[in-house]
Amino acid sequence: MTKTMKKLTVIITGLIILTSVISCASEKYKKEVATLKQEKWELEQKNAKLENDVVQFNYRCELLIQELRKSDAVGERLETPVIYGQQEDKGLAKKLKGNGLEVISRGGNNAVIMSDLFNVGAGSLSDSGKKKIKEEGKIIKSEAGSYRLRIDGYTDNTPMHKSVKYKSNNDLSLARAEVVKDFLVKECGFIAENISVSGLGEKNPIADNKTETGKKKNRRVEIVILK
Repeated sequence: MTKTMKKLTVIITGLIILTSVISCASEKYKKEVATLKQEKWELEQKNAKLENDVVQFNYRCELLIQELRKSDAVGERLETPVIYGQQEDKGLAKKLKGNGLEVISRGGNNAVIMSDLFNVGAGSLSDSGKKKIKEEGKIIKSEAGSYRLRIDGYTDNTPMHKSVKYKSNNDLSLARAEVVKDFLVKECGFIAENISVSGLGEKNPIADNKTETGKKKNRRVEIVILK
């Protein structure tokens, strides 16, 4: 065998060995990449579950606060019947009504009713609901921007047993109140710390739940302007 042939044989042998090494390394890296992708997916799933648990925990805390408020020890009842004409700040009520808002009294505080914001069983705002809140939110901010607010979420009396996302009408109503709060903060410039929320489910209906028109009106939030 000539020197040239020997060199060629050595080179070929080296290339074969190198190819084999690269192939093994490639397979190893592929497996490591696949393992990392799987771990990433599992972490994302765990993170999503944790975020959901936090939301559910906050909902339960709000429901507990509502129950505490109903007790005589706390002295504040959120299940206040609809009372007209007993606003503490009649001047403010007049200004709000003058701007086309629907205003009632809740426990002596002015409350702006915003209906027709949500579809049946939905916790997210409809397009028309976003437009309505943006318009009316600006009016409330201009007339009562220095007041604290409480957003009370409501539903109609349709049961939620078929819903996967919300376990009850109380959960759904609280989600609606939270959505409206976020929208007022982001789109209308309200201060988040000045707004509290509560979910009252199907309590305090303002229309007849026996009709679709009444149900639509009861799927609402009330923005209570606190003195």
